[in-house]
Amino acid sequence: MSEELKAVKDEFLRLAKGFEEYRDKMTDEVKSIGVTLPETKATIDRMNARMDELEAKWKAPASAPVNAEEQAGAETKAFAKYCRQGDGRFSPDEQKALSASDDTAGGYLVPKQVMNSIIARVQEFSPIRQIAMVQPITTSTLEWPSDTGDFSGGWTAEAGTRTETTGQTFSKHVITAHEMYAYPKITNQLLEDSAFNLEAFLADKAGLRLAILEGTAFVNGTNVGQPEGFMVNGSVSYTPGTDASALKAAGLINLQHAIKADYARNGTWVMNRKTLGLVRGLEITSGAGYVWQPDYTGSNPPRILGQPYVEATDMPDVTTNTYPIAYGDFRRAYVIADRVQLSVLRDPYSSKTTGVVEFMFRKRVGGLVIQAEAIRKLKIATS
Repeated sequence: MSEELKAVKDEFLRLAKGFEEYRDKMTDEVKSIGVTLPETKATIDRMNARMDELEAKWKAPASAPVNAEEQAGAETKAFAKYCRQGDGRFSPDEQKALSASDDTAGGYLVPKQVMNSIIARVQEFSPIRQIAMVQPITTSTLEWPSDTGDFSGGWTAEAGTRTETTGQTFSKHVITAHEMYAYPKITNQLLEDSAFNLEAFLADKAGLRLAILEGTAFVNGTNVGQPEGFMVNGSVSYTPGTDASALKAAGLINLQHAIKADYARNGTWVMNRKTLGLVRGLEITSGAGYVWQPDYTGSNPPRILGQPYVEATDMPDVTTNTYPIAYGDFRRAYVIADRVQLSVLRDPYSSKTTGVVEFMFRKRVGGLVIQAEAIRKLKIATS
């Protein structure tokens, strides 16, 4: 563990202990005077915000380093030269390295050093990728088999009759890899500056845009020209809460136990940061502890009712008749069909009058719910 990560965990755990004290204070104030005092709420909000920052750093995947040009391999050097100058001025060795990355659809495939940085950024901003099944593909679709119903079985004598299987049927899900793109632009002056880390800049810009697109689609995608979001799949059921307008601990407990035990063993909570702030203050019952608990050994991130959670920006806030929380085994419920390789096309012409070179990064990815019963949503309602 790096010293920086250790410092992040230590600060988070110190803050979590202080948060528990103020959480108890907030509960006592509600019991004694009916409301939380403004200064207590302000402190709770500040602690929540800081814990969010620290937890994001704690859970963030380690990004692959993007080497400077003088430290990079031949392929990365050739790619950087292509980005800076186009493909017209290469030595035979550079042309050979660049040709190895030729994309028949136009442009050049992104070298592994740069691609790894982009993928790491996508994982950081798109947490569904961390908990779902990710399947790399090299074709336009992925066929995922499934079976429904059940086959027969029972007790019988040695020579007794065995009933033929009739309830089990087989089908397949077809997951299409849809295309998305990122369109960063760089001025000619920056491209001419050899000290400017072009690969890192492109990775950061493209990675952020692709992350936002993916994160939104995996949660709320329409499955028309984009992945299907698990929140819009009609077969994903919901559990009503115990209050028509507020989030209650009993609702989370009911949701967790509405999932079959086999899925619950690997269950993960999904919610946005604002909802997480509310969850941190939920008491199971008076004096019985809280649903959100940190691990004070520092070995694991905090958990909700004993299970891990991720923050997804695109999940809705807590209001009446919304579904702000999802729970279940996302690895069995949701499959991402990933055309991992990215390509980039350099366009120095479209914005030539403004001194800007445009870069078109493209990637193809699909997503589909293939086992709806493995996840479930919480509805802010009583029925």
